[in-house]
Amino acid sequence: MSLGQLYNTPADALGMNEFSFANQDHHLQIAREIYRQANLIIPVYSLDPINPQDAGVFLYQHQQAHNAQNSILGIAGNDLTTIDLTNKGELEEWILIHFQEHYTAQQLLGLTL
Repeated sequence: MSLGQLYNTPADALGMNEFSFANQDHHLQIAREIYRQANLIIPVYSLDPINPQDAGVFLYQHQQAHNAQNSILGIAGNDLTTIDLTNKGELEEWILIHFQEHYTAQQLLGLTL
């Protein structure tokens, strides 16, 4: 999956499903590369699919995934838990800060996707 898919704000249920799948895939690639390069295992969570109307578990586990990778990679992370995924304005802002963390991780690990 392309990192670019994490840059697009989902406009509907199909878009959210595509984002969700791409996000899960990128987290798996980051975890695999951290293991390959540093021989460290980080937790892998089931992040797909996302239910925007009941996103509590997703938001918590997703934050844990980011905390683990950011800690190892030295990335100053953001609070990705305080969002209403059904609010378009909040979602647009969240997509940008979320994408930046994935982009930085990809660059630091030398991933080419």
